[in-house]
Amino acid sequence: MPRNIEISTKQQAREYVRRASLKITPERFAEANRQIYTSCYSVLRQKNINSLFIYVSRENEADTHMLIKHFLKDKIKIYVPKVIGDNEMVAARLMTWDGLITGRYGLREPKNFEEVAVEIDMVVAPGLAFTIEGARLGQGLGYYDRWLTQNPYADTIALAYEHQILSAVPTSRHDVNVAEIITEKRWIVCTSANL
Repeated sequence: MPRNIEISTKQQAREYVRRASLKITPERFAEANRQIYTSCYSVLRQKNINSLFIYVSRENEADTHMLIKHFLKDKIKIYVPKVIGDNEMVAARLMTWDGLITGRYGLREPKNFEEVAVEIDMVVAPGLAFTIEGARLGQGLGYYDRWLTQNPYADTIALAYEHQILSAVPTSRHDVNVAEIITEKRWIVCTSANL
């Protein structure tokens, strides 16, 4: 169930989720990640995707490493975020897991890339907090909101832990909703995705 808490700013929502994450044991995170992986892999296989733009998870984000490795083996075209210049993010083709290096903001990105996605079947977007309606609160830099606005052809799914699902999150006019959310407990088809 969404957390019914009083949050009036994006910063308050980010702090709430960060504090809630600190209360979860590494064992619970590991189990949640296994459940999210199993559900997400199944959902994406049902959608018969050929290309996937997916974030490379960091600590306290729903893990994407197993998904990326599995889809690379399945010969799905994998694209991951790469920041270029001051504020542009591109979907850069990842050929092998070993082709990742640590880039800007400590994010893992392709060391070398020659192909930037023109069209993608599915986007797996990160976020700090979500609502069942599809509202997504990111880190605050707007990279995904700008990319999704410029590339509206892709379906968008988010991976999240249950404690990240809130009854409401503050949004701005430029924020882009996700169409679906997968947690360790459920697959949510959002009721008002704006994609």
